[in-house]
Amino acid sequence: MVKKGLYSLIIFSLIAVMLMPLKTIQAAEEETNSYLIINKAVNELAYFKDGEVVRVFDVGTGKSRKLTPEGTFKLINKVKNRPYYKEKIPGGSPKNPLGDRWMGLDVPGTWGNTYGIHGNNNERSIGKYVSAGCIRMHNEDVRWLYDQLSTGTTVVITYENKDFQAIALDHGLNVKLPKIEKVDKKVTVLTEKSLYEKPIQYKGYAKAKIAAQTVTAFEETNNGWYHIYTWFGDAWISKGSTVEGQLVKKEMKVALTTVSSLYASPNLTAVTVGALTPQTVKSFEQIGNWHHIYTWFGDAWIYIE
Repeated sequence: MVKKGLYSLIIFSLIAVMLMPLKTIQAAEEETNSYLIINKAVNELAYFKDGEVVRVFDVGTGKSRKLTPEGTFKLINKVKNRPYYKEKIPGGSPKNPLGDRWMGLDVPGTWGNTYGIHGNNNERSIGKYVSAGCIRMHNEDVRWLYDQLSTGTTVVITYENKDFQAIALDHGLNVKLPKIEKVDKKVTVLTEKSLYEKPIQYKGYAKAKIAAQTVTAFEETNNGWYHIYTWFGDAWISKGSTVEGQLVKKEMKVALTTVSSLYASPNLTAVTVGALTPQTVKSFEQIGNWHHIYTWFGDAWIYIE
């Protein structure tokens, strides 16, 4: 009875050990609702979450097309301050060509230590064909991306003259297509912006730029795009650095009845640069409820209910 019980315990333990890594991997994959697409044709990396493009980054890839492998891979390790073993440069050193973030890929025949997504020691190399095979990013960008991803994340590397959503669909990945709504609204563009043929951030669709101005939008997507009229035809712009409403240049006095926050731009999520106690101020521009005012340390925006 003792031997039989011991054998049963050993067999149960072996099964548990064998199944544990599999469950861990499956759980990681089930929980991962993000993926990356790297298109070497334009040297850009798109970060998708829940089927939508969250951010697009410039990257550096192989000096020749064959150096950066193409295919579908998984992130299998994440390392902060990885040493550059080839030249014995310690992790965290400003001379380290890997920067301070490394995300290794399971390219066949490697263990996640040969090909990866990492930072750099030369910011000017980003966007170019410069590496021995890895994907380089701006250090600030790769630090942000590193915090969004877990091991098990799918990474597609390709070379195609297509936008990221089209590539994702071709690879059977989850893509949430935007909903488009008819509108008729004035939108003030606060900075120079690129114009696109489609509501997708893809270099191949960029066709011109417009300066800061007020435009008319006739369509709007639920993922951050306006379809606008321009002097040479219709085009799409992203909602970043825009605010709904007509910019009116007019001097007027505005009475502040409560402590009012000062913003660097007319957006409640913008950086706050100070606050004013109740008083009367002079506004020289207005967009909806936003007023552009002079302060003792420069101009700022306030929001009046």
